Amino acid sequence: PTPMWWTDLNIDNDVIANDCYQLRNSQPDSRGRSTIDGWQSDDLNFDVNQRGILKLVDQVTMISNNIFSSQYLKDDNDRRTLTILNYWVCINPKGGYNARHIHPGSFYFHRPDQEDFIIRQHDLRHRDTYYPPVQGRLLLFPSQLAHSVESNEMDNDRIAVSFNIGIND
Repeated sequence: PTPMWWTDLNIDNDVIANDCYQLRNSQPDSRGRSTIDGWQSDDLNFDVNQRGILKLVDQVTMISNNIFSSQYLKDDNDRRTLTILNYWVCINPKGGYNARHIHPGSFYFHRPDQEDFIIRQHDLRHRDTYYPPVQGRLLLFPSQLAHSVESNEMDNDRIAVSFNIGIND
């Protein structure tokens, strides 16, 4: 089985959404990548003006390190830690989705009146697993695990902050 971790964060989704919309307004051209009929930011640079997103990055770093140390570090003298290498924002309006791609995690949130949407993970044996994210839920998974996000069928935007994580030696 492929490991998958999730936790519900106590974080202000409205502040993060505001940061995300400010980014889109300042950078109207989407870099594309896996985002289809939506908007994806360039990699973000830990800007202190994005306080909501930075709080999220801090929580992702802490939670990732807790998982890493408890599940993967077998020696008490092993002091390696994880760090967020880069992160970006995706905003998918109605009809927007994310084609198959890889990276190790995402924080998904949406407006309270929006239905759950589906993350589809494609494992190495070509079996699909579906996860209906919950507002404010952090999902972590191995970076080599391909995944996609189904089309947003709601009138509200779907917003995700996604990231790559690396090991500090």
